[in-house]
Amino acid sequence: MLDISAEKVKELREKSGAGMMDCKRALAANEGDLTKAMDYLRKEGTVKAAKKAGRATAEGLIGLAVSADKKAAALIEVNCETDFVAKTDQFINFLNTLAEKVVVSKPADLDSFLNQKLGDVTVQETLSGLIAKVGENMAIRRFRLLNAGMSEVVAAYVHAGSKIGVLIKMKGEKADELLARDIAMHSAAMSPSYVDRSQVPASVIEREKEIAKASPDLAGKPAAILDKILDGKLNRYYSEVCLLDQPFIKDTVGKKSVGAFLKEKAPGAQIIEMVRFQVGEEVA
Repeated sequence: MLDISAEKVKELREKSGAGMMDCKRALAANEGDLTKAMDYLRKEGTVKAAKKAGRATAEGLIGLAVSADKKAAALIEVNCETDFVAKTDQFINFLNTLAEKVVVSKPADLDSFLNQKLGDVTVQETLSGLIAKVGENMAIRRFRLLNAGMSEVVAAYVHAGSKIGVLIKMKGEKADELLARDIAMHSAAMSPSYVDRSQVPASVIEREKEIAKASPDLAGKPAAILDKILDGKLNRYYSEVCLLDQPFIKDTVGKKSVGAFLKEKAPGAQIIEMVRFQVGEEVA
């Protein structure tokens, strides 16, 4: 087997913009000849795909897969440039294939996932081929996998349009999939940042306190009254960002929190983990 030097691979990468594995394969197929390897990549469309890599990918969809025994569920976000491409069968089929692959192979991280095989080629090579075929940049941005252990359930919900996806993992004798799915639907609609108050970083709490203290209507208030007002403002903040403190969307009156709903429907049940993906969030 021909020994391809790291220097040649690096040179071809710099010239083509293609991935390392694509460059190694091209060089191996052309006996180490850089010119022929470059032509090889161009014929495959890999160079074309690589050149598109700088384009913004803020559109896309959230994919979901659940294992047959319902003990594992995965969300994956795949981005593209336009909503038009996101709606194509090619893109949707690719998304679903990736989600199912995550559930089965349980990759440790995104890099290892990109190097896993889909048939005869890697996930990354499959992505590059699709980019070249469709003519638009795409990116596998992130994935999360939740596994349920003993006395645990995991449920998933993907909002209409597949732009928002949520996983909820719960434990407790009375915790069940239907209950967890109700919580997942709530999370999709209300966008909590944390499960409960213990997860809110101290720095965030201090920032909220400073913002509250700067309010003109608090100027000159006695310390005792000021503390009570700050506590009230913090409680309102928690009810906006903490899942268990938010008013539950299925409570028609709008006064019962998610935490209160859980205590009523499944005493002792706990939400262990929440994963919420929304397409394009925090994409520059």
